[in-house]
Amino acid sequence: MLVDKNTERQEQPTSPLLAEGFRSVDSQTREEQRRCVQCLSFIKSNPGFLKVRDVAFEKLLSGGDSLTVYDVGCGAGFDTLQLAQSLHAGRVVGIDISSALIEEARSRVSARPTRVPVEFMTGDARTLTTDQRLGAGTADRVYMERALQHIPRGDLDQVMQQYHSALKPGGLFVSVEPNWELFTVRSSDIAFFRKLHHHWVDRFNHGDVAMNVPVSMRRAGFVDVSSEVVPVEFNRFKDGELVYDFTRTAEELVTKGAATADEAHGWIEQQRQAGDTFYCCLMMSVCSGKKA
Repeated sequence: MLVDKNTERQEQPTSPLLAEGFRSVDSQTREEQRRCVQCLSFIKSNPGFLKVRDVAFEKLLSGGDSLTVYDVGCGAGFDTLQLAQSLHAGRVVGIDISSALIEEARSRVSARPTRVPVEFMTGDARTLTTDQRLGAGTADRVYMERALQHIPRGDLDQVMQQYHSALKPGGLFVSVEPNWELFTVRSSDIAFFRKLHHHWVDRFNHGDVAMNVPVSMRRAGFVDVSSEVVPVEFNRFKDGELVYDFTRTAEELVTKGAATADEAHGWIEQQRQAGDTFYCCLMMSVCSGKKA
């Protein structure tokens, strides 16, 4: 429900912001789970995010046609499927902490042909190599897109050590994460957007993870660590709304007393009515490193 501009009241959201929802999918209702999948589906068809994926896959798939690839935090299996269709030999394993998303991924992949075998399993990135189904030194590539932002800040080094351990010598880890500190929306009310931006970023466990990934990779022992920044732009409010939860984030600002209902309503309506002048941009960081 859009905030009421005439009163300071609004309904509480019935489900968490997407910034939080992806780390607790199994505890949500089916409707909320469908919303997460809808967001993932849109991202995987958006030209900006597809460009990011292409940059990441070029790094990930270089140097071999026969590869064992772990897609950690695979979600609904969109990238897992694409990886399995791109390889000539090897296997792809999709791993996610959510059993609901794993079932969605299995259903998606089972209906489509792949060149190599695909497996799915529930698992935790923090204990990847202690899982008897995987183990240390078993992967040629480890891939993770937009999942490290949901891992508690203090666990990043542990996760990176798990990825380093999972790889064979010479193996490659590729990470794709948003740099939320470089997220912007064209607006005449910069003060309100800054409030909204900070509230959105603070809902992630590790909103500035993109800047910390290269450092953590080096600490874990990765070499030849490099990163590339790719912009993702939106020119329609409804697309930005689906991915970034503008309206519900504004409602939460009112609830916590950080903004008035008039401020929130005015900003949302300005963006909704912007038409082809709407603009928002998120910088995505693609980082890679090799196990010596």
